[in-house]
Amino acid sequence: NYANFLSDQKRDYVNANNYYLKALSIGPNDAHSYGVYAIFLKDIKNYEKAEEYYLKALSIDPKYGWLSSIYADFLSDDKHDYEKAEEYHNKALSFEPNDSWINESYAIYLQRYKEDYKYSEKYHLKALSIEPDDPGLNGNYAQFLLISNRIDEATQYLDKAFSLIKTYETDLLLELWFYKYAHFIDTIKESEKEIRKLLKEGIRSLGWDLSLNVNIAIKNGHPNPRKLKEYAKKITTESPVEYKKAT
Repeated sequence: NYANFLSDQKRDYVNANNYYLKALSIGPNDAHSYGVYAIFLKDIKNYEKAEEYYLKALSIDPKYGWLSSIYADFLSDDKHDYEKAEEYHNKALSFEPNDSWINESYAIYLQRYKEDYKYSEKYHLKALSIEPDDPGLNGNYAQFLLISNRIDEATQYLDKAFSLIKTYETDLLLELWFYKYAHFIDTIKESEKEIRKLLKEGIRSLGWDLSLNVNIAIKNGHPNPRKLKEYAKKITTESPVEYKKAT
């Protein structure tokens, strides 16, 4: 947990790595710890090592749905092996069909890589039926509605995500303000102020896909397409200094 804090909040990747390895030395048969470390290695773009730890985790606990789900994300996001990703998403759902974030992960996969919005929405809604007060699930469904150009429907989920968000969920907060900036012109000045503040603090939402939000917002007449694209890139991309620390 301390390693997660160092990585996610402090961007201190060197010390985070040391604490992940310390955790593994204490619990060498803890599949969850191997999975968490694999996510960290993925985030700092050490993909070969990341896959080694994903597979180690799965060898320890092959029926742990969360592990199958995060490995599926790695396969689609970083290896672009969509057939195998689908296989592991289905495994995860078969092991833990009522886990909200396993359902949500599959919804995002269907939305992003298969453009199957009908079934993506089905899994977004199933995730929300399990945990209706999760800010991340509400924020993700709001994004789904926004990129579907269902702006009015998205409002209640976006507002709910803002009302439920925890102080440490800064990456999610940045995403929510971007949705406001992109799609709600009446709050554009406030949204831009909050985005700039969070970016200055070093907050990012690495790997998150904002491209469809950008496309819809421009189609709907956003007043500053250039800045919209600029913010989307900054939000989803590690800064050069931080990436240097990571490697």
